Amino acid sequence: MKGCKLKKKVQALICMAGICGVVLNTGLSVHAADNTSDSRLRMSFAVMSDVHNDDVKFDKALKDIHNNIDPNYSALVLNGDIADEGKQSEYNNINMVLKNDAGIIPKTVIKNIGNHEFYDYSKGENTEDDSNQFLALSLNFEGQVHPYHDTWVNGYHFISLGSEKTYTKDMRDDCQAYLSDAQLNWFKNALTKNYRKGKPIFVFIHQPLDHSFFTTYDDCTQAIQQDAEVKAILANYPEIILFSGHTHYYLNDKDPNKKNFLPHLPGVDKGFAMVDSSSVHRPVNYGNSGAPYTPDKEKDVIGLSQGLFVQVYNDKVVIKGREFSNSTWIDGANFVVNYDNQYLNQ
Repeated sequence: MKGCKLKKKVQALICMAGICGVVLNTGLSVHAADNTSDSRLRMSFAVMSDVHNDDVKFDKALKDIHNNIDPNYSALVLNGDIADEGKQSEYNNINMVLKNDAGIIPKTVIKNIGNHEFYDYSKGENTEDDSNQFLALSLNFEGQVHPYHDTWVNGYHFISLGSEKTYTKDMRDDCQAYLSDAQLNWFKNALTKNYRKGKPIFVFIHQPLDHSFFTTYDDCTQAIQQDAEVKAILANYPEIILFSGHTHYYLNDKDPNKKNFLPHLPGVDKGFAMVDSSSVHRPVNYGNSGAPYTPDKEKDVIGLSQGLFVQVYNDKVVIKGREFSNSTWIDGANFVVNYDNQYLNQ
């Protein structure tokens, strides 16, 4: 999250994530996690972000999932800031972990771009050529032609969006994402492919939407330059669960104004859900939400390493926050999106 600092008092969110029984407009509802029903598990997947080239914590997280959660999970999503700087040596390092752990991770590994993939700390602002070179390195690592791409996992649609340039003179700051018209049009079309009303769609982008999580109300506002356009597209699909990273905010905070899960955008009573995945490398705590931001408030929560594990049932999606450092579930970071009467038994 380098470059995006909160400076003023954080505004309280209207919606408290995790409230039981928040009913959405298409029969969807959000609850604290309850796995007492006889729902049938169809697949599971892991979401990690902000690895920042931390091969030790990354390896430990992969081993925790295989050894302690589900050795047969279907997909691993690496949602941006996989590298700390956009250097081939860092991609080689992460690829070595993936190669060494190939026997314990799924065949489907989805790699997405963040803002750190556009950084070289020895330089300042990127030229257009610099940004294009960083993008090319990331796409080679991802095995993709564009930073936006999709795939199907066990019949479920996984859609990735990603910045096409960052930290150039026309950008708001050094971490803002840029999504071209071509990407936005592709996204609109991708959402229509094999669409079934009420069936979950999983969308991933590193940077969070503006005025969503509490960290997006101040200096990190407009983390996506085309924020309004993205929201307009997402608004047509309440089935979507949007996964983002970037904030590093730790999943342990029980303050209702600082949750990493939102059933819909604050200020509206319906729509797609959003989840923030903290950080494998460096979860942070921004302190009291009622106090002004100062640099010393952004404190590493020493030793922690966090991400999400997602279970997809025939009638709901269960999202669990995981503490990889000690192989435990994070108390309070455990939510369900119910897809009531939408595609049951189909």
